[in-house]
Amino acid sequence: MPTYTYKNCRFEKDGQPFFVIASDYHFFRDRRENWVPRLTQLKELGVRLITFYTPWRHFIQTTDGEIWYDFTGKTKDSRDLVAFLETLKKLDLLGIFKAGPFVPSELNVGG
Repeated sequence: MPTYTYKNCRFEKDGQPFFVIASDYHFFRDRRENWVPRLTQLKELGVRLITFYTPWRHFIQTTDGEIWYDFTGKTKDSRDLVAFLETLKKLDLLGIFKAGPFVPSELNVGG
């Protein structure tokens, strides 16, 4: 596993300069079958870091008054956080997880 550091005002990967090019990708707003093609296109543009929101309202569910969490897409496959993280790993992309509850302007009422 690579080692990332910040030294002398720059990022390094395994001791070598590493220039970070990032893009936001709201996986939950796209069809699951589009994840690999779109992320691959971003990677071909030089993107190596994907930032993504995880609005709580998409993952917290209630059934018969009981609260449970859906991170595997049981309620909607485009919200499968586990599969999305595995996709990032498979494509050798880094990720920054931006946890909810509030998602500014990307969702109605902030998510």
